[in-house]
Amino acid sequence: MSDNDFDRAMAKADHEILRAMGREFHVQAGGRFVHIWGVLDETESDVLLKKGGGMIHDVAPRLFVCTRDIEGVSRKSRVECDGVVYWVVSIGPDDNGFCYLTLARGEPGTSLPVIDGWSKK
Repeated sequence: MSDNDFDRAMAKADHEILRAMGREFHVQAGGRFVHIWGVLDETESDVLLKKGGGMIHDVAPRLFVCTRDIEGVSRKSRVECDGVVYWVVSIGPDDNGFCYLTLARGEPGTSLPVIDGWSKK
């Protein structure tokens, strides 16, 4: 923890966000299961299309967690909450005791179904 007043205030705010908005997640890492508290940021729309072209936004779900709670978690660790399964794509840098896990949907190591046509005609 930094001796900086701003960093202490931000860490306190992050802790309160986890306390007020967090849910329990079950993480399988290295053959063991851990329970962590986190806030899932999952955008509802995968693609934004504008007239005359397309724009793709990065909409990977992210999990905001306390860094010390994810010791042993690595890429491809399985994450589950309320019956929905994700896996860890990357672990963001520690920011004053907190970080983000970038997630992908589905079981670790499985590929997404092949897209073989347009969804709307």
